[in-house]
Amino acid sequence: MAGQKITITLDANVLLQTLIEKLDKVRHALTYAEEHAAIGGRRRSISYRVVDMHHSRATVVIEPIAEDPLDDRTNATVYEFSTRLRQIQTSNVPDDVSVEELEAYRELLPKADEELTQLTIGLDAPTILRNVDEYTLTPDLDKRLADMIGPEEVAWGTITGYLKAINLHERNVFYIWPRVGPKRVYCTFQRAMRDDVIAAMTHYVEVSGEIHYRRRDDTATSVRKVYNIEILDTDDTGTRLRDLRGIAPNATGEMDTREFVDSYDEDW
Repeated sequence: MAGQKITITLDANVLLQTLIEKLDKVRHALTYAEEHAAIGGRRRSISYRVVDMHHSRATVVIEPIAEDPLDDRTNATVYEFSTRLRQIQTSNVPDDVSVEELEAYRELLPKADEELTQLTIGLDAPTILRNVDEYTLTPDLDKRLADMIGPEEVAWGTITGYLKAINLHERNVFYIWPRVGPKRVYCTFQRAMRDDVIAAMTHYVEVSGEIHYRRRDDTATSVRKVYNIEILDTDDTGTRLRDLRGIAPNATGEMDTREFVDSYDEDW
């Protein structure tokens, strides 16, 4: 659908790096809007095209483009994005919105080291929004979002998931994807465990360490100080029928195998 536009305006002449980082944060927050706009739980592929730019107040206008025109959810994505921004400004976010999603919107807020006082997002979707919705994000919203997210809780324990990503270059970090709960959990470990972590790559594992979570959704956000990792999906498939062959050679007595089986009542 044509006509949808998202306008991102920064209130100062910012550094190029700051502009790029903020646009990246907007793109990340939009992925959650795309998920909520999905039908049947399957997110549609949407790309974003720059259609206008202004330098007086560092303004970038982007347009969502559906990669499949016959399955276009761009209007619904803009609507969901607008809805969440409005809920944050009115402190009316539903309880089932995840900590991960709220953190993504929190990243949109101006930070002290960015030399910004506000970021404005304008949303235009003629066929679904009555007017152009505009939201001004300022640092004072940080406390509001922090209150919604709640304090971080810490407890020692274990968590299971698939280990699919490792970062060994700048830090000792890996990520696991649990079957239930959070989509992805950030884990840190000591250098001495590198070989164990590498060996566990692509496996379903149990990780032991200091679990950090938010009371809001009671799911882990990270596991720090990992001290043990155990691979659960080993190649050991258990005992097979052919492995039982010959282990009790005298079980049938003087009868052959068929006579022994036939001696049992078929109705048992």
